[in-house]
Amino acid sequence: MSRILEELVADARELARRALQLVPAAPSVDWENTLAASWRETSWGSGFAAHSELDDIELDDLLCVDDQKRSLDLNTQQFLAGAPANNVLLWGARGTGKSSLIHALLNHYHARGLRLVEVSKTRLSGLPEIVLRLAAEPYRFVLFCDDLSFEADDASYKELKSALEGSVFKASSNVLIYATSNRRHLLPEYMSDNAQSGFVEGELHQSEAVEEKISLSDRFGLWLSFYPFKQDAYLDVVRHWLGRLASEHDAEFVWDDEVRAEALRWALARGVRSGRTAQHFARHWVGRLIINSKHYGNRVNLLEDRKIRAAIALGILSLLGTAPAGADVVHLKNGDRLSGTVDSIDGKRVVLDTDVAGKVVLKLSSVLNIETEESFDVKLKSGTKATGRFAVDDGAQTIEAQEEAPLPVALEEIRSAGQDRIAFVNLGSDWSTRLDLAAAISSGNSETESFNTVLESKLTRGRSEHGLYARISSEESENEKTKDQLDVKYGYKRFFAEKWFGSGNVEYFEDGLKGIDHRITTGAGVGYQFWDDSFGALSVEAGGNWVFEELFGEKEDNPAFRWALKFNRHLWSKRVEVFHN
Repeated sequence: MSRILEELVADARELARRALQLVPAAPSVDWENTLAASWRETSWGSGFAAHSELDDIELDDLLCVDDQKRSLDLNTQQFLAGAPANNVLLWGARGTGKSSLIHALLNHYHARGLRLVEVSKTRLSGLPEIVLRLAAEPYRFVLFCDDLSFEADDASYKELKSALEGSVFKASSNVLIYATSNRRHLLPEYMSDNAQSGFVEGELHQSEAVEEKISLSDRFGLWLSFYPFKQDAYLDVVRHWLGRLASEHDAEFVWDDEVRAEALRWALARGVRSGRTAQHFARHWVGRLIINSKHYGNRVNLLEDRKIRAAIALGILSLLGTAPAGADVVHLKNGDRLSGTVDSIDGKRVVLDTDVAGKVVLKLSSVLNIETEESFDVKLKSGTKATGRFAVDDGAQTIEAQEEAPLPVALEEIRSAGQDRIAFVNLGSDWSTRLDLAAAISSGNSETESFNTVLESKLTRGRSEHGLYARISSEESENEKTKDQLDVKYGYKRFFAEKWFGSGNVEYFEDGLKGIDHRITTGAGVGYQFWDDSFGALSVEAGGNWVFEELFGEKEDNPAFRWALKFNRHLWSKRVEVFHN
């Protein structure tokens, strides 16, 4: 009998040995050589899984979050020194460096015994077991819960809530929880939660639903808030990452207006200015230049690439007779900064032409100060007039004219400011085009349809101005064509004094319904420009013409006298234009 029992025991041991070979052993981690691990749960058990690849981000890579970085760094140093320290909730806008800050602290303090354990929201029930396993380790552990938030019907937050203030964590001096979230209270908040709130003897008593949701975040001893970046902060981070990525690939980097404009377009397309957006743009920009350089068989050299493109741009601009102009800058009171070309100021608004968003109208009351490259004719509400460029001197707005002391001025005292475009010496170019389409359909005693297309283009170059005008008009009444006209004009004028100019003109006109097969008019004259600035223009000219025309098949030519009055005026921040040609 005893022999049979011994055989049964031996068979049972052999069966158990073979069965254990099929069951994977619980993973173990060498914390001396492992800086970070994640907590995993399987059907065979739970354990730590080491992370072999870690983010190499450093504390110096995190810009524009100095207060948050300082607070979390101090709390971590207290923890490493064995002093009292708090569990931390990092909450706020996406992409602003919450998770990266924790990774950077691990890279900075791992030599002093700091280790990281990542715990996902779905595994919070394992917190007590995690702490028990780590309690005997001679290291300091941060339990990292990334992107932590809970839905209304998710009860797993109660595991975290009890753990934060439970006896388990009080007895574990080598464990802290650092959590990140886009929600301040981690749970969704609804208007209905406040329905049960009320006043009792003058005191406000919140509903139990509100108290329950707030109580979770309240158990984190330290809250750190992260906000979207302002434009200057975003550009600083872009510049940092471009420099770092370029240096990692043995490339020289130069910051210029082209990179700045592309970085702003990148953020505008994504709807957010953040550190993550800045890093993504830097990867895109530097990576594209590396690929382009390899395509041409050259080593990456961003500096030379910039020089070549700048030389090409200068060459093209020189052929066109223009020179590159620096951008004007408008500083807003909220800290943002817009660059472009200041068009005009009408006392209440600033009109700014930008490359990214086109024409932008800003309230003057929201503007802190303005810097421009060109001079403006400024009229103050007091009646004082000044001419010069807008500048900032020691934080104060000024108007600077050549060889004159800067004139301090308050923006709210400006009645109007515009650029005079009829200066006798003008080496720049200005091209404007306008297309008007009009249609009118009326019905009653008769049905009439009329269509008009007008194209007007003007090119100013140096002291010369070229103008093109074209009009096509047609009209039908009771299915019969009553108007069919074509009118094309070309005008030229050249200033020989500050406001006096000579002019020449050629016009082609036809109206078959009135028997005008064609009419060609050419002539020359002289004119006077009363004004031409950002708000409009007024000029008058007179001269002699010669008219060649063919009427009902008969040709004739005659001299003629011509005079013209041209006027246009922009109103209400250029929303309305009154004109006569």
